[in-house]
Amino acid sequence: MAKSVGTGIITTGEYEAALKALDAAKIKDIAVTEGQIAANKQALNSRAMSEVATGISEVLAGNPGRLRRTGAAFANQAGVFKAMFTPVGLGITAAVAALGIFGKEVVDRENDLLNFNKALAATGDFAGTSAAQLQGIAAMVGDSTHDYGNATKAVLALAQSGQVLGSQMQTMATIAVNMAYITGKSVEDVAKELIAL
Repeated sequence: MAKSVGTGIITTGEYEAALKALDAAKIKDIAVTEGQIAANKQALNSRAMSEVATGISEVLAGNPGRLRRTGAAFANQAGVFKAMFTPVGLGITAAVAALGIFGKEVVDRENDLLNFNKALAATGDFAGTSAAQLQGIAAMVGDSTHDYGNATKAVLALAQSGQVLGSQMQTMATIAVNMAYITGKSVEDVAKELIAL
């Protein structure tokens, strides 16, 4: 355009008017973009708050099981899922998952110990062991069978029977876990069959 002014195609006034119109268009475009961003944020916040209200109504209606869906929808509306897949978000997600797994393991071990104590109390400690020893036996059976969940169930079932001594517990629990794997029966059912023998 500056060449056009120099050659006389347009006047200096026309050139300045064109620049002012271009600047006004840029300012208007920026304002429209900023307004759209603000409207999108407001709509996002509105949808996220709608999910919070839905969650509250589910609880009040006695449907807490539906909170998983509502929670996932809220996280999506609030941008949590999008943030999770950034490098920082992935690191935070991994750390939170690790803490969650660790916490679950601690709770599971405490529940196992409580259940072993109940079994010993109910049978008058027929096994002649402590709950901590039963937990240790379950860990050894889990190590040998690579099935820690069924190892704990087998030891618990045997201890609850009141018919298995602590010295026999590891051998019988190992057999129960292996037989459950081979037969497809539950480890508790196999333990009952072993006790009956």
